[in-house]
Amino acid sequence: MLMLIGEKMDGQVRNLPSFLEMEIYREEGVPADAIEVLFPYFEMKGIVQLRLYREDTLLFSVHVDEIHSYRNGNGVFTKCFGRSAQAVLLDNEAEPNTFYDASPSVIFEKYIKPCGFSVYYSEGGILRGEFSADKGMSVYEVLCNYCRNLYGTLPYISQQGELFFSGKNNREKIIFSDKPSKQQNAKAYTEIERAYLPCNFISGVYVKTSEKSGYKTFVKNPVKEEVGYARTRCVNASLLNTPANTAYKIIELTNKHLFEYKIVCKEFNLEEIGAFAEIYDSTFGKVTGLTVFGVHISAGLEGIQTEIMLRM
Repeated sequence: MLMLIGEKMDGQVRNLPSFLEMEIYREEGVPADAIEVLFPYFEMKGIVQLRLYREDTLLFSVHVDEIHSYRNGNGVFTKCFGRSAQAVLLDNEAEPNTFYDASPSVIFEKYIKPCGFSVYYSEGGILRGEFSADKGMSVYEVLCNYCRNLYGTLPYISQQGELFFSGKNNREKIIFSDKPSKQQNAKAYTEIERAYLPCNFISGVYVKTSEKSGYKTFVKNPVKEEVGYARTRCVNASLLNTPANTAYKIIELTNKHLFEYKIVCKEFNLEEIGAFAEIYDSTFGKVTGLTVFGVHISAGLEGIQTEIMLRM
């Protein structure tokens, strides 16, 4: 049974009414997870955080962004919108600053700790040279830039609010199967959909290699795909922050996005974005090399449903 707990600024905990509907969204490229919860009407003002539990296990934690109370022909209701801990870092603008040989502890004390975080982990190290936080950047942008430059990864924030500078390392492979009894440690699903997306296919990329030259170099996609008509992109490789191999990376990425899979589970299943996955299906066979890029959970009076989006 799922249960929501509310927390006030002073740390006081409050049991909330049983929710009528709940939606949870986790998407690639969207730093903060989101939740929408519909309750029978009650006074929710003062609650700043929601925690979702299954018995004693914490499943999901968010900061409250909006509270709406309304009446219609079906009754009187309260709806709450919230986002995960990353939202605090997104909503705060970073003070412009320049650092030299900055360690993770320096970045944490300057930007992360003032946002309410108290625990962090890193693999040590120092980012040699100059590192800048520019005007208009959010704290989250500064943190991501620092982690990319030092570790080559994005940071990870746990449901408990712990910050991992070097990202989440234990990305175990998830096995999905419509016949889980035949696959060890497989998770069951009831529905599957495969989408073929020729609109994502890029025929090639025009590259500008110097400031004085035009986009004269054409990098052709080595994969032959019958997609109806050509789609191209342009890359200015003369810019200092644009590597020359960007064109190849664009082609490689779009080739992986030709197929997407959506599976539906009848249980709460909040998988991590970027988690490795395989599908064993009686219709589509074995599909390997997948990663999770989206999760949508719906819960209510009729039960729980999880949609998981995967692609190569």
